[in-house]
Amino acid sequence: MLKFFPLMGVLFSGTVLLGQGPFESKIEEAFSFLEKREVQINEVAGKFDCPKASALAIGFPELIRYQLVKDLFETTALELLYEDLGSREVDFSIGPFQMKPSFVEELETVILNHPNVFSELQWVAAYDTEDVKNQRAIRLQRLESFEWQLNYLFSFYKVADLSFSDEAFCNEHEKIAFFASAYNLGFKAERNLIRSFISKEIFPYGKKYNGPQVAYAALAVRYFQEQTPRKTEIFCVNR
Repeated sequence: MLKFFPLMGVLFSGTVLLGQGPFESKIEEAFSFLEKREVQINEVAGKFDCPKASALAIGFPELIRYQLVKDLFETTALELLYEDLGSREVDFSIGPFQMKPSFVEELETVILNHPNVFSELQWVAAYDTEDVKNQRAIRLQRLESFEWQLNYLFSFYKVADLSFSDEAFCNEHEKIAFFASAYNLGFKAERNLIRSFISKEIFPYGKKYNGPQVAYAALAVRYFQEQTPRKTEIFCVNR
């Protein structure tokens, strides 16, 4: 018997792939953004032993959101508050992949707490100062750098790949959908919540918005599909 992955119904029944959706212009801008930076992306990807297209797919939906909101918000005041108070009091999205300071802090914690497992990633979480406020300032500087956003994105893929190694994904689409949902929800999200989030069409404005939206995971899979020359199967054999 074949299992039809719920996400695939979203992909092929809606407008995400057909070029007629309400966010299509921003989707195309997101593709263009990455294409223009291909050389830099390849240089950063060379530091990480993971599939580039899969890792970028995880953050691709946030790049679409970035195209929607990049001219709307000024974060200088929030950055100053974060340096003083930390992410428990002030947390906000920064840059093309819309990363929050709390996301980076959690990523750093996982890497530092498992030095033997993530020995090749220790530099991502390293600072040349023990002062917490100075570390926050450096963290913000890194978040404002596209190169560092790539470092964090590829690092997240490496961490997720190991953290969810016991998940029996039937193909790369399913794996990307799961990883992308985990990226959107955060490190501490329960696996059942991650699975249920995959097909929810609440991106980019959230569940309280009544207008047309799409599934975050569907956009991630779309990017992967368009970056890989051979289409992988969307049907999975029940295990």
